[in-house]
Amino acid sequence: MVKGAFIMLIGELSKRTGLSRDTIRFYEKEDLIRPEKSVRQGFFSNNYKNYPESVVSTLLVIQRAKALGFTLSEIRDMLALQVDGKLSQGKWVAEAKAKLVVIDRKIEELQELKTLLADVLARCIDRCFDEGCGILDEAVARKKTEAVAGIGASVGPRPANGNANASPCRGCE
Repeated sequence: MVKGAFIMLIGELSKRTGLSRDTIRFYEKEDLIRPEKSVRQGFFSNNYKNYPESVVSTLLVIQRAKALGFTLSEIRDMLALQVDGKLSQGKWVAEAKAKLVVIDRKIEELQELKTLLADVLARCIDRCFDEGCGILDEAVARKKTEAVAGIGASVGPRPANGNANASPCRGCE
């Protein structure tokens, strides 16, 4: 620890960041932050953890990154890119652009799922699960094929106002 550096206990850190003590402990357990052990010696020693001022900044970065949809694993990787306690703008931009690609793909998958569900609801939901459904069977087969091929985890066919290639439920034919 740098002599004269401001240190605080978890209660102060909680007040300064707005995070609960449990959340701070969780981030510590996940090795996103590191406290310092008490420097007291002798009879009056304690087991309190002292947090340096730099932990406040790190916790604020974690909060902001989480608000933008980054996972703790991604945040851990970002924090590892820090130099002198700061993330360079270039590295941040690269990470943010990569996250945008992931988010765009998730949006596409959710749109596909929405279209598939709307198609099933409009055509034959009352019998799809009991008697079999060409629309759902095709979606499941496509997902399995893509998983084996290592393509993305698409959620189903890409119907446009109903999937012309998929037959409806046997009960709806």
